[in-house]
Amino acid sequence: MNSLKRRFVIEDLRIRELRCRLYPEFKDHVPVWTAAVDTLIRFHGILGAFSEFSRATTTRCQRASGFSQIRAFCTGRDAEQNLAEAVGNRQDRLGYNDGEVVEQEMQNRYHRRRTTDWPWISIIPSEPTNAVEKNDQRQPTIRAPSNPPPVPFPDIYRHPVTKKPIQVLPLDVPEKICTILKQYGWSAHTKIELRALMKEIGHLKPRQIQVVLREQRHAEVAHGFLQWAMAEANCKVDIKSFTIVMTLLGRVRNFHLLEQLLVDLDENGYALDRIIFTAAIRSYASGFRLQEAMSLFARMKEKGLRGDCVTYSVLISMFSRAKLYQEAIKLYEEMLNLGIATDTQLYNCVICTFGKAGRLDLAYEKLGEMRERGHIPDQYTYAVLIEGYAKAGRREFLDLYKEMQNEGIPLNEVIFNILFLAIGRLGRLQDAERVYADMEQVGLAANLNAFATLISMCSRSGKAAEAQRWFDKMCSLGLQPTSAIANSLLDGYSRAKQFVEANKVLECFPSWGLVPSLQTFTVCIRCLNLCERKEDGEVVQRMLACHEGSRFLKSLLDSSTPLKSLPHIISAFFSSLHSEKRQVRRDFVDALINYLYRYGFRSQGNQVWEEALASYIFPSLVEQGPEGICSVNLQHMEYGTAVVALTRTFPRLIKQFHRTEMTPKWVQIITGPLKKEREADVNFVHQAVAVLLKSLNSPFRVNTLETFSGFVGRGEDVTNWLDEPQVKTMLALKHIHVG
Repeated sequence: MNSLKRRFVIEDLRIRELRCRLYPEFKDHVPVWTAAVDTLIRFHGILGAFSEFSRATTTRCQRASGFSQIRAFCTGRDAEQNLAEAVGNRQDRLGYNDGEVVEQEMQNRYHRRRTTDWPWISIIPSEPTNAVEKNDQRQPTIRAPSNPPPVPFPDIYRHPVTKKPIQVLPLDVPEKICTILKQYGWSAHTKIELRALMKEIGHLKPRQIQVVLREQRHAEVAHGFLQWAMAEANCKVDIKSFTIVMTLLGRVRNFHLLEQLLVDLDENGYALDRIIFTAAIRSYASGFRLQEAMSLFARMKEKGLRGDCVTYSVLISMFSRAKLYQEAIKLYEEMLNLGIATDTQLYNCVICTFGKAGRLDLAYEKLGEMRERGHIPDQYTYAVLIEGYAKAGRREFLDLYKEMQNEGIPLNEVIFNILFLAIGRLGRLQDAERVYADMEQVGLAANLNAFATLISMCSRSGKAAEAQRWFDKMCSLGLQPTSAIANSLLDGYSRAKQFVEANKVLECFPSWGLVPSLQTFTVCIRCLNLCERKEDGEVVQRMLACHEGSRFLKSLLDSSTPLKSLPHIISAFFSSLHSEKRQVRRDFVDALINYLYRYGFRSQGNQVWEEALASYIFPSLVEQGPEGICSVNLQHMEYGTAVVALTRTFPRLIKQFHRTEMTPKWVQIITGPLKKEREADVNFVHQAVAVLLKSLNSPFRVNTLETFSGFVGRGEDVTNWLDEPQVKTMLALKHIHVG
């Protein structure tokens, strides 16, 4: 009963909409009593109590014929179907092709509506003439209407060109189906509602099914509706509907239903063509199901179907995201051998594959081949190349940016974000300012990424005033500073040793809606290493109180804290930082160990280092490379942390060599990337490690391979040197200091 009530409430709204559309004179004034009486008639007609209203002013609507005819018209049937239903109970049935009879009947209907107070849009049957007809409800009879006076037939019923009766189409059928699916999901009640709706609308077109499927967010519901539509005789399902459902199933990794859908397609006589196979392969590829995707591709070949450019693009992109670059390149070569036509999307996938594989020269060659085949590079093509060159540490990305400008390819915000990210890694401040000027010239508003790069580069260069100027410009544009931008500005003042201004920036955090984070506390610890006056130390002490790490630092430096309890204190504090990013935790440990090393707290620094290794904050410190090369990576460390890390790593190397009973061919210590313009921190690390190795009489020598900045030693020499008692004694001491 509740479902029937809900359906009638929806029909009431729909009837009023139709009444206002077809009869504008009822748009402004609709009698209130009419709506009330209509609702009572509907409900009491279902309950069998319609006889109480048969003597009212609405006696023209009978329970059997009148109710069904009103509902028939309101559900969107055309005038001819309504006419056939209305006169179907009479002895003189009218033919559908009898245009004059249909015309006359529609004029009669219009006349009856105009001469009565009943505002319903329907075919109104005539009243019964005697009591027998009133009591006989099994077969209601309809008296033939008398010929009314000629009334001009309105154009609202006619086609504007053919002047024939128009067909009232169903209103918002996909929307009604989506409402049912959203309310009930896919259940037995949903099928009942859809079955009732199909009795009203008659059939579903492929376009309507596609609209319903695109609106679904749950793959199981979309799959159930598609299965129901396939089983219905009055529903036409096309290939596009299957591809939509396959995409949804692949997005939620429901490959069981995907395989079942392919089986149902085969069993119901649908031809599995290239489009279906490509959509299924794309779904498997989105879930990194490489074997299933390739087996489906082989099945496609067995059926005599050859993949097109889209199929190979999906497979190449899948292998590229899985870092199986050789397999992706083999698929590309196979496609060229088959003579399949290429497009821009395929070359974008190929260029991205070569770029991620580190073969940037081949990627650039494919850019030239792309032009030779008549394909125009787009924004994505250059974005992939620029990002690849930037990650590889090559400055050619600026040349690609100029080439992109010369080609006339429009620049968008994504391209500029990639450029600022690349410049932040490898570029110079002048390059960032030039790109910012180009961004303004194009007409794009500068975003937070641009200002973050500019402020960070100025801060790292020690140009605090320049960083403040960019920060003020950002605020003048209405952009709210983020925590990373505010910390960069704070770091700029700390590097410039302007601690009073740095404290003012820290005091402005609440007004910007920011809370000092671990990164902020890391900057404050670095300020301790730069203090040269007592007044500066007092300012920095006030800055350290902004974060809860100040209590941890105080307990770490307190002389009354026993050394045995230090591991527990450090481990407890590191456990509270589990929600922080690894790079942020790494920077904090780096600054803390460097501070402890410089001011003589080397036992605490060693304990912090050991807990950092146990917490996997430095996961790639020692790496076993190809050809028997063992690497100790000290890149991006401050010199105090690098010395502590190296002295604590040598004993680990001794144990590792003895446990594996295998001596590496080479042992290399990496202090930084090889740059023509090295930063000051890189030089400090290199010098500190050189002094340490010289004091221990190590067999390491300065790197001459021109691939990295550091030291190299033969494996046998390094193993014998580490086994010397005096070296073990020196490494076991706690007072190794490099000035």
